[in-house]
Amino acid sequence: MMRTGEVNANLRECNDSLGSDRLGWINDLISQKIAGEEQSIVGGNDRLLYEREYRRYRALLVREGEASKLPQTPTAEFELRALLARIRDVGSVAA
Repeated sequence: MMRTGEVNANLRECNDSLGSDRLGWINDLISQKIAGEEQSIVGGNDRLLYEREYRRYRALLVREGEASKLPQTPTAEFELRALLARIRDVGSVAA
């Protein structure tokens, strides 16, 4: 989002958009989640990998935030509140 200004909740697409910074192991984690193995305990070399990657991507996030053209404060708060009010109004009519 910081690079494009667009919201994308698809982790595979977001990962692919990182180019050389992509997470090589993210597809394995997604597969574990889909298979229901997300509650397994991470240890040993995997834990070291994830800790190292966390630090690396935390630093990347800071750099991207500094380079982002997104505003520091929300600019569409009024519009968002109006949208939520319309959604609530439609929901109350349907109920």
